[in-house]
Amino acid sequence: MPLEPAAISGAASLPVLVRVATASPVASFGLAALLFFLRSPGRRWLLSYSALAIGISAYLLLPLAPQERGSVAPRLALALSFALPALGYFLLASFSELRFSAGRVVLLSLPVMGFLLSLSPAGGSQPHLGTASGIILLALALEFLSGLWRQGRRRRPEAPLLFVGTGALVLAVLAEAGINSGVLLVPRLEIPLVGPAFLFFTLFLLVAVADEGERTLTRATTDLLTGLPNRTAFLERARREMERASRAGSSLAVAILDIDRFKSINDRFGHPEGDRVLVAVAKAMQTTVRGIDLVARWGGEEFVLLFVDVDQKGAIPAIERVRAAIAAIEPPRVPERITVSAGITLHFGQFESSTVEELIQRADVALYESKRKGRDRTTLAEIGPEIPESAADVRYR
Repeated sequence: MPLEPAAISGAASLPVLVRVATASPVASFGLAALLFFLRSPGRRWLLSYSALAIGISAYLLLPLAPQERGSVAPRLALALSFALPALGYFLLASFSELRFSAGRVVLLSLPVMGFLLSLSPAGGSQPHLGTASGIILLALALEFLSGLWRQGRRRRPEAPLLFVGTGALVLAVLAEAGINSGVLLVPRLEIPLVGPAFLFFTLFLLVAVADEGERTLTRATTDLLTGLPNRTAFLERARREMERASRAGSSLAVAILDIDRFKSINDRFGHPEGDRVLVAVAKAMQTTVRGIDLVARWGGEEFVLLFVDVDQKGAIPAIERVRAAIAAIEPPRVPERITVSAGITLHFGQFESSTVEELIQRADVALYESKRKGRDRTTLAEIGPEIPESAADVRYR
């Protein structure tokens, strides 16, 4: 950042107060990012952000140091004008998962060389270094923004946020440099633009981080093809519902559905058509069950359902409505009826100690019984003598 240190005449002047007031939150964000990095070392961009924030804070405060000839403050400011753009580029490239190609590595080597030259004994007497830092900043910004633009065209949701935040920060830095160097014919700034622009950039970065966290959670709990919850999400929800049923004394049902002869559909019509069938089946199931129930993809052509607050009289009709909705599907390029086989089992809340895995195993056994009997049917898992047929049966035995 090629900014020329401004002379500070009074410790109580407005520019001093503004610099201190701006540098303080910037440094606080940097320290917070460092603490988060120590807890999550895998997020390397946090370390880059911490270094960038602390560097900008130091850059804002350097003009308050003595500026006499031979003072180290001007050389440090010049060195930071090379280091900060490189740190910013590394931060954004890491966060956006841009590949560090050979060209980008060469580009990043330029500010490193400028940083080393600035710290050399003759660095402060080289006026062209300030211009070079501005050119390098602009080159890094344009290269990153062009890569970000290509990512945005590939529908990376965080790309527009980073584009706006980065663009605002770069424009503020260039404007301040142009004003302080006399390139822009406006009064010289006594209040820095870099600090507020960095806080503005941080705001957009935090929104991008929140969006990325939400997408990561969605990817971890959602089946990408059908949009249904995946196995992990189903098991977690089922455990919660079983705990609630145990406290309330209610019952629930778990069912597994398998698309009949799905391999034949893939073999005859192709895997893209098979995927369309899976999506259509998932949609039919979602629109048929109640809002409190849960449909998830178990794997392959198998789906699992959780029916909340139902007994045997309600569970069987519920699964039959789902099978009927699937049978009504008419895939455009699969000229045959889609059927499913199902196995279903009940859980009797506080009257039973079975785990989710045991319920799924019972439903799976019932599913294979449906397959053995000819497919396109539902089988209720057999309830052993140790499991009551209803809550009333336990109460009045």
